[in-house]
Amino acid sequence: MKLGFFASVVCFGCLTGSAALAQERNLFENLFGERTQTASTPPEVTDARSKADSAYQKGDYAKVIELATWLMSNYPEDNPHVAYHLRASAKIEQGRQAGSAKLVREGITDSRQAILSAGREYPWVYIPYAYGLSSLAEIERRKDHAELAVKILTPVLQYPETKNFTGEDRANLYYQRGLAYAATGDFKQAERDHSEAIRLSPQHLGSLLKRAEVLNYLGQTAESLKAYDLAVERSPNSLVAFNDRGKLRRSTGDLDGAMSDFDNCLRIDPKFAVGYINRGMCLLESNNPHAAEGDFTQALAGKLDPATSALTYRQRATARLALGQAPEAIADLNAAIKLSPKEAALFEERGYAQFYRHEFASAARDFQSASELNPQLGHLIPWRALALARGGMTAEARAFLEAALNSKTPPMGWPVKLCELFLDRTTPVELAEIANSATAERDKRQLLCEAKYFAGQKQLLEGGDANEAAELFRAALATQAFSLAAYRGAGFETQTFSK
Repeated sequence: MKLGFFASVVCFGCLTGSAALAQERNLFENLFGERTQTASTPPEVTDARSKADSAYQKGDYAKVIELATWLMSNYPEDNPHVAYHLRASAKIEQGRQAGSAKLVREGITDSRQAILSAGREYPWVYIPYAYGLSSLAEIERRKDHAELAVKILTPVLQYPETKNFTGEDRANLYYQRGLAYAATGDFKQAERDHSEAIRLSPQHLGSLLKRAEVLNYLGQTAESLKAYDLAVERSPNSLVAFNDRGKLRRSTGDLDGAMSDFDNCLRIDPKFAVGYINRGMCLLESNNPHAAEGDFTQALAGKLDPATSALTYRQRATARLALGQAPEAIADLNAAIKLSPKEAALFEERGYAQFYRHEFASAARDFQSASELNPQLGHLIPWRALALARGGMTAEARAFLEAALNSKTPPMGWPVKLCELFLDRTTPVELAEIANSATAERDKRQLLCEAKYFAGQKQLLEGGDANEAAELFRAALATQAFSLAAYRGAGFETQTFSK
C-alpha cells in the first residue's frame, strides 16, 4: 500500500534573504566604470551612475529607477544604454519581488532600448533582457519566455572578445543562459553553462551557487554539496553561499552542519534575520525549542516582509507549543493570520493549538477553515473528526468521516487508515503493523507516532482506561517524531514538554 501525506508534518523550506541575493547577483557589477565614461562625461553623470549601482546592491530599486530616469531626462546622449540598463534591472527586480509580470515587462522594454542603443558594442546589455524573460517564465509559468532567452543569448555568446566584451562579460551571459535553461527544465544544460561561466570567471558567485542548485535538482546531492563547498571556499564572506549550503545540509538531515552554516551567516551579518529563522528551524528539528524560540524572536525584531513575518510567527508558535505554551502560541498564530489571512497552514496550526487546549469547537472551525482554503489538506480530515468527537459531537464526526471517504475527492493513503480507525474498520494493532512496515526509518517513526496518538485518542473517546491511553501517548513520544502535530499533542496529553 502506498503511504503518503503524514498528518500535519511541520515542514518548511529554509529561506534566502532577498536583499542578500540582490547583493550577490550583481547584474551590472563593474559594467559602468571606464568602459562607459568618456572625456566629456560630466561628473554628475558619473556620480548618478555610481549612486544607482550602490542603490541596486542595497536592494533600493526605487532609487535606481529614480536616478536612471534622471539620467535619461537630463543626459539622453551620454551612453543612454547605461541608464536603460540600470532601470531595466531595477524594474525586473521589483517585479520579481512583487510577482508582477507587468513590472518585469516594463524592465524588458527598457532592456530592449539598451540593446538598440548599444547591443553590438556592449553585449552585456543583453543581461537584463534575458533575466527579465527568465523571470517572466517563472512568474507566468511559461517556459517559452525562457526558451526565447536561450535563443537570443546563444548567438551573442559567439561575439568576439573586445575591450567592451571581456571574458567576465561572457561569463555573466553564460550565467544568464544557465538561468534560462533551468527555467525551461533543462538542468543538464544549465549545469554546463554555469560550469563554463566558472571557467571564464572562477569567482563568479552566481554560477557557483546556481551550479550547486541545479546539481541538486538533478538528484546529485553529493556533487551539489561539493559545489557549495567550492562556493564557500571562493567566497568565504558570502551570506548566500553559507545560507544555501545550510539549506541543502538541512534537507539531508545534517542539522549540525546546517546550523554551522547559519552560524556563519550570522557571523557575517548579525542582523541577518533569515539566518535566525533558518537556524531556528534546525533547532526545532533538533528538539531544542527554547533556543529556537529565541532565534525566531530575534528575527521578528528585524525588518521582515509580511509573508516572512507570518512564517516566523508560525515557527515561533511551533516552538512555544513544544514548550507547552499554548496561549502564547495561539497569540503568535493570531498575529500570523492577521498578516496572511488566506494561508491555510496558519489555520491548521492554530487548530492544533486549540485542540491541545481542549478547545475542540474552535479547533474544528480552524481545521474547516484550513480545508476550505486548501482542499488538498486531506490529512486534516481525521483531525477535524477527532475535534468534533472530543467536543461531544460524535454522530456529526462519524457522518463527516463517511462523507469525506465517499466524496469525489477522498483522502488517500495513511489518512484513510486513521479515518477507518474511528469508524471501527481497522484496529490500533493493524495501524501499528502498517507503520512498522514502512521502509524508511523516518517514515516508520512518523507513522508509528500517529498510530499511537490516535489510538490513545480513541481510548479517551470510548471512555477506556485512562492509564492505557496515557501509555499510548508515551509510546507516541518515544518515536521522537518531533515535527508532528501528533507528537506535540501527546506531550500535552501527558504534560511532557521539551526543555
